[in-house]
Amino acid sequence: MSRVTYQQLTDLTGHVYRTLKKRMNGLRPAGTDGRSNFYDSVEALRRIYAAEFNVGEDEEKLNLSDEKARLAKLQADGHELKNQVARGELLPRDKVEAALVKHIMAARTRLMAIQAEVAPILLELLERDEATDVVARIDGAIRQALDDLSETKF
Repeated sequence: MSRVTYQQLTDLTGHVYRTLKKRMNGLRPAGTDGRSNFYDSVEALRRIYAAEFNVGEDEEKLNLSDEKARLAKLQADGHELKNQVARGELLPRDKVEAALVKHIMAARTRLMAIQAEVAPILLELLERDEATDVVARIDGAIRQALDDLSETKF
């Protein structure tokens, strides 16, 4: 077991003092000469490079095999999406949106037409004092409009 100082570790690793101090946090000196502290070289280098290569007990650090598995899953998902598009199972968003807008506008137009269809009939019924049929006629017109809309194919 050899002993090294911060200066020697800086020369060996190329890291600045502040980085070494942070990575070696908690490592007690193996000895001192009154001017410099000496550290166990094996333990000091293990701590320095463990942080650099994501080795250690910290669960938040990246794990190479986990990242490879994640990448493989994302690539497989991408291929699956391409296959679904090729099979016609997925449609482009702009086409779906255009079709939906078209059908909503058709429904709006059909429902707004109810008043024009029913108004003359209602006036005639009111002139003949057949007001009881008014509700039935309105209900019938609405149901007919809904039936027309339900037959619309996307």
